[in-house]
Amino acid sequence: MIFDFRNYKNMADNELIARYKKTGKSSLVGIIYERFYHLVYGVCLNYLKDRDTSKDMVIAIFEKLLMLLKTEEISNFKSWLYKVTKNECLMYLRTEKRRKNREENYMSNFSEFSTDYEEVFDIYGIDSKLLLENIKLLKSEQQLAITQFYLENKTYADISEINGITVNQVKSYIQNGKRNLFNLLTLKNENNVK
Repeated sequence: MIFDFRNYKNMADNELIARYKKTGKSSLVGIIYERFYHLVYGVCLNYLKDRDTSKDMVIAIFEKLLMLLKTEEISNFKSWLYKVTKNECLMYLRTEKRRKNREENYMSNFSEFSTDYEEVFDIYGIDSKLLLENIKLLKSEQQLAITQFYLENKTYADISEINGITVNQVKSYIQNGKRNLFNLLTLKNENNVK
């Protein structure tokens, strides 16, 4: 059976939601999307201050609505949608702030590392500049885990808590980072010998 929008276009929001709860047809949420896209986008733009991020957030919010509308009891859809949109934007901003703080913290620690540890590397015969260059080539998660574990002497648990990842992820990042760092250093050494 083909979905006929004409039968539903004039339905009230609550009727569309009730019908969606019964049938699960996402095209009903598509009608709601058409009605409220500009409002949700406006709220997102107000909070996020970036057009592309706001457009992405609108899509994410309406995808979330597909699940929420099935279970939530909504008396005033427009105000409920505003609250959902606002909360999603605030959650995104908090997550971004934590991510930026971690990156800034990492970069400040990394710059301290580049000067404080040069003497240690010289003692062990490791070219600190070469090591730093190669650490920068690792994936960001591996860079962070290796720097925090080996140079800042943080435990797996500390790294896990600081970065919001599991201890198993920390171990994996360190193990993979060490292997990749070894491969990078070995490759550069082989190229220098030739």
